[in-house]
Amino acid sequence: MGGIGAGALDERPRVHGLLRIEYAEHRGADAASCSGCARDLGNTYFDAPSGLVWFFNEADRAKFSIPASGSLGNTPRNFFRTSPYFDIDIALLKRIRIKEHSNLEIRADATNVTNSVSFDNPTAVLTSTIFGRIRNSVTSASRKIQLGAKIDF
Repeated sequence: MGGIGAGALDERPRVHGLLRIEYAEHRGADAASCSGCARDLGNTYFDAPSGLVWFFNEADRAKFSIPASGSLGNTPRNFFRTSPYFDIDIALLKRIRIKEHSNLEIRADATNVTNSVSFDNPTAVLTSTIFGRIRNSVTSASRKIQLGAKIDF
């Protein structure tokens, strides 16, 4: 019963994958003024002495100021971009013929294969003491692997 014909199974392993890279806009800071701010200002970095994750370093935070009462700042909404979110999901599938009308299906699914981390947006309230801090919150899920088997008859 070899050969590929009507009703025969394709016995090659199948691999399905999904690669996702996303950029999130940093919301907020539209009521702030920033002297010398470029669109690429800010980057996720770890401050070793405090043990905290920040989007703006001290020099970057010093560029921001509160505009005069009754006026708007010079940084428009969604001006800054956060670090990209990188995620790979993959599925492996193998079907094995047992008898003429039955087969075994073995499957492995994995999400966030590279176990990449994606931090939440930073605090956008200019008067806050933690302005620019990411609060150590993570929006990506951890790596998960699921194995399964199924018999069709």
